[in-house]
Amino acid sequence: MKIEILRQLQEYIRSKSVDELKNIKPQVLKNKLGISDIELKELIDYLHDKGAMIYKYNISCLNCQSNHTIYENEIRKGNKECDECGEIINFNNYLQRASVLLLLDKNEILSLDESVDFKNYSIKKIIEIKEIRELKVIKTENKNKENNMEIFIGSSTQAANEIEEIALVVEEKGFKALPWNSRGKGVFRATNFTMENLINVADRVCAAIFIFNSDDETWYSSDNVTVKTTRDNVLFEYGLFMGKKGRNNVVFICKNKPKIASDLNGVTYIDADQPEYHMKAELKDWLASLNV
Repeated sequence: MKIEILRQLQEYIRSKSVDELKNIKPQVLKNKLGISDIELKELIDYLHDKGAMIYKYNISCLNCQSNHTIYENEIRKGNKECDECGEIINFNNYLQRASVLLLLDKNEILSLDESVDFKNYSIKKIIEIKEIRELKVIKTENKNKENNMEIFIGSSTQAANEIEEIALVVEEKGFKALPWNSRGKGVFRATNFTMENLINVADRVCAAIFIFNSDDETWYSSDNVTVKTTRDNVLFEYGLFMGKKGRNNVVFICKNKPKIASDLNGVTYIDADQPEYHMKAELKDWLASLNV
């Protein structure tokens, strides 16, 4: 692959928002860059190998026709239960008819070293292009001995929109993201009390991430001031999971600068108010440090 193609891609995405790069059709990328099918294949292979891109599969349940988005790491499970009708979706039977989108990591791509020698870069056949317009068949490889252990992601309802970006980083590093609001993943069952659910999930996962958002206002009588604080149930859940999994396997991410409880003074956390690239880099470092 020519170095000019990477430079073209970097220039193309520079003005794009992160959201605009979440659902890129391969054919659109090919046309925008003006490259051949083979060059597109090499580019996608390179980006995937560098962790700068992941695959998304759009499928429809054959039973109820509801739409599902499946991330590449989920494919290793073999199947999933349809959230709408309970039908078991066998991925082997669905991938042939799935439409495929590329999720590009803007910061990762812009940080790629342009001096890399693409001439000696080997094509690993992560994907096979039968029809470049839709990229019908995608084959993923298990690289770097990725594990499939789950990481719980907790937050308040108000901060739930932050979960997707965090889940994508978790999946990219080879773990399974288990957001608190997941449907059909056994996080909160109707027949169980919340406390029982939390304990079961804490026993089940290997680690946990909590988003500390400035959801509430708390009045401190000693100082006669009102400050923004994290929702109390999120703090409780953080303590529960830390007690179950250990301090090194639980981390919190601060958003909108909430006042941190004094008991947590000195605990290292991830600042989500810093540039997104730095936040994601710190999260990746924490994921890499997990002893699971």
